[in-house]
Amino acid sequence: MRQVLNLDPAQDERARRQALAEHPEVVSADLLVVEVVPGAAGAGVRATARYRPMTAAETAEWKRKVREAAARKEARA
Repeated sequence: MRQVLNLDPAQDERARRQALAEHPEVVSADLLVVEVVPGAAGAGVRATARYRPMTAAETAEWKRKVREAAARKEARA
């Protein structure tokens, strides 16, 4: 993903850790949303990642998708 988005892995990891430190209520990086500020790959400028906690609506949508995936998995078993 980092290569496709032209992200510097170190900057991405620092941004993720910073978001988790700033939002102790977020118990997992899985509950963060990444926002990518585009760079210019042809000019050697990397994109920049920023992370933020999911909104209530995003969390509800994520939980719905997890439930649907679990139901599909159970149906196949």
